[in-house]
Amino acid sequence: MVEGVGLHTGERCAIRISPADERCGITFLVGADRTPIQANADNVGHWKRQTALVGEKASVGMVEHLLAALAGLGILHAIIGVTGPEVPALDGSALPFVELIEQAGTKALGGPMPRMTIPSPIIVENGESRLAAHPADRYALSVTVQYPDVGEQNLSLELTPETFKKELAPARTFGFAEEAKEILAAGLAAGASLENVVLVDRGRYSAPLRFPDELVRHKMLDLVGDLSLVGVPFDAHIEAVRPGHRINVQLARSIASALSAISEASPGPKSQGG
Repeated sequence: MVEGVGLHTGERCAIRISPADERCGITFLVGADRTPIQANADNVGHWKRQTALVGEKASVGMVEHLLAALAGLGILHAIIGVTGPEVPALDGSALPFVELIEQAGTKALGGPMPRMTIPSPIIVENGESRLAAHPADRYALSVTVQYPDVGEQNLSLELTPETFKKELAPARTFGFAEEAKEILAAGLAAGASLENVVLVDRGRYSAPLRFPDELVRHKMLDLVGDLSLVGVPFDAHIEAVRPGHRINVQLARSIASALSAISEASPGPKSQGG
C-alpha cells in the first residue's frame, strides 16, 4: 500500500495494488464499497489536467501515472484498491509506483497475450495538437512539445520495461507559474506543492531537473498511461506533437475501435492469454 496527497483534491488517498487471479485487465476498486471501474478508454469521464475514470457509482482521478507504470512494466492485469477520490500524487512521477510494483512482485497468468498491430495509420488532431499511430512491429513513441521560455523538446523511444524505468518513470509533473491562478480557480491542484510538481517560472525551475528534457519525458509518460486504456497490448509507432490527456484518450479510443474491428473479423476463438 502507498498513501499520499491527491494532487487536485488535496485529500489523503491510498492505493493497494494486488495481482489479479484472472485475466481482468486493470480494475480499480474504489471507496469503502470497492466499486469496480475498468481501466479502458470508454470509462474516461474527464481529462482537464488529468485522466479520470468514471463509473455509474464512483470515480477515480489522476490514474495516468499509475497506469503508465503498469503498462511500462508490461503488466496487463491487476486489482487496484483506492481510498480517496484520486490516486496519490507522491513525487509527481511514476517511479514510486514502479518501485511499489517491483517490491510486491508479479505472477504469470497463462501464456503471453498476443500483441496486436493496427492495420493502417490513425490520426487525431485538436488545434495545434496532432497524434498519429502508424503500423509497426514494436511499440515506439516520438513526442514533441514546445513551451514559452523553455523552447522545443523532442524524444523518441522504444518502450520496454528497461527504457520505461530508466528514461520515463522518474520524470515529474510540471506546471507553469503564469497558469497557477487559473488552475486553482478551476478547483484543481489543491494538493500541489513543490514536492510533487516542478514549477516552471520564466524558464527557471523550482527544483533541479532529473533530465535536461524532463518536460517532454513526462508528457511521454502521460501518453503511455493514457494509451494503456486501449485495453490490449499493441504495437505501433506513436508520433505526438503537443500531446495532452484529451487528445491522448481520443487516440486510445480510435486504436481500440480499430483493434476491436480486427478481432471481430477474425475467425475462430479469441485468445485469452495473459
